[in-house]
Amino acid sequence: MLCTPRDTVAGGRVRCFPNALAGDPPDQIITLEPQSDALVGGVMIARTWHGVTPAAKADDYLRLMLTVAVPDYQAIPGNRGVYVLRRVEGELAHFLLLTLWDSAEALRQFAGMEMEVAKYYDFDSAYLLELEPTVTHYDVFAAPPNT
Repeated sequence: MLCTPRDTVAGGRVRCFPNALAGDPPDQIITLEPQSDALVGGVMIARTWHGVTPAAKADDYLRLMLTVAVPDYQAIPGNRGVYVLRRVEGELAHFLLLTLWDSAEALRQFAGMEMEVAKYYDFDSAYLLELEPTVTHYDVFAAPPNT
């Protein structure tokens, strides 16, 4: 799906072309209504978090992420998906968590009022080499269908 800022129409609605690639003529147009608290310009919000563990602890940490953190994210109404990525680089394992949200309001239900502050679980300090203080948010303009 392709949604771009230039496709914003009256009332903040966003026109999306579900079968189009950039520069291709659309064969169908969908108009998306903005969420009540959605960030301007996108059809949803992506939140990224990064953490690093020793490579020797990476499998145990991944298991905790999949059994504790992922279900926690998925339980929040307005969560549209959770992606857990891992890259082992020598003695270190980098984790990147990408979550997708319908709106800032939905995201706040998970993160609290200060959305830019990273959320940590009790087990994190036993695995992570550093508790990075913030996360990053992005407006999402294109996503796989049914995301």
